[in-house]
Amino acid sequence: MRAGWHRHRYELTLLLVAALGNAFCAIDRGASRTRVSVDGEYGYVGNRSYGCEGELLTEQFHHQVGGKAAVRYEHRHGFLAQVDGGLLYGKLASHFGFEPQARDYWMGTLGALVGYDFKYFGFDLGFTSYFDGHGFESIGLPIWPRATLRAGVLEKLWGEIGVGPFDAPFDGRGMFLGLGLRQRFLDLRFGIAVLARPMMDLDMGDESSFTFGQLTNEGLDVSAYAMFNVQLGLGLGLDIGAYVAETPSFKLGLSYDF
Repeated sequence: MRAGWHRHRYELTLLLVAALGNAFCAIDRGASRTRVSVDGEYGYVGNRSYGCEGELLTEQFHHQVGGKAAVRYEHRHGFLAQVDGGLLYGKLASHFGFEPQARDYWMGTLGALVGYDFKYFGFDLGFTSYFDGHGFESIGLPIWPRATLRAGVLEKLWGEIGVGPFDAPFDGRGMFLGLGLRQRFLDLRFGIAVLARPMMDLDMGDESSFTFGQLTNEGLDVSAYAMFNVQLGLGLGLDIGAYVAETPSFKLGLSYDF
C-alpha cells in the first residue's frame, strides 16, 4: 500500500511539473504583427474638492478633445512592445466655488511599454508621462507607471488586472479589472475601472496645475469600459472605445496591421 501511495505521489508530481511547464510554453500567434493606429477622442472630465465634513467646496468640469498615435509590435512567440503619443485640448464647461485662472489648456502624453505573453499568462510594464507648455508634470512621480497581468488562453479569452493608463489621453484607468477576447476579426476588452482622468486644475492661484480628476470624496470613481478593434480587411481595422461613467469618454480610430 505504501508503494502504491509513493507511485501516485510521483505521478501527481510529474503532472504538476508538466502543467507548470506547459504554462511557461511560448505562445504561438501564427505570425508577428506590427499595428499602427491613430484615433480621435472626446472626454468629459471633472474634479471636486470637499471639506472636513464632506461638504462640497469646489467643482469643475471640462470638455476635452484630442487624439493619439501608437505603434505596437507583437512577436509571434510572445514579446510585445508599444510606443504612443497623444495631444488634447481642454476647455472649462462649468465651475463652482472658485474663480478660474484660465478657461482652456493643451496637454500632451508620451508613453511606452514592453511585455511578454506565454501560453496561459502574460504581463506588460510601462509608463505614461503628461506634459503641457511648462514641460513634464506629474503627481508625485516623473512618470505614471502602467502594468497589467493577464491569465487565460491568451489568443482567445483571458482575464486581466492592471494599474495605470494604457491608452492615454483617452484612457483614464487608475486601476482596472476586465476580460479580453480575441477572434479572427475582432479584439475586445471590457471591464470595470477606478478612474483617474488627466486634466488641468483651473483653481490653482496664478497658474493652472496638472491633476487627476476625482469626483467622489473617497476618490473611487467607478466606470465600465469597452474597447473594440474590428478588422475590415487588407490590414485595416476600426477602433472604438467608450467609458460609461458620470464623466464619459469616447474614441474612434483606424489601425493598420502588417
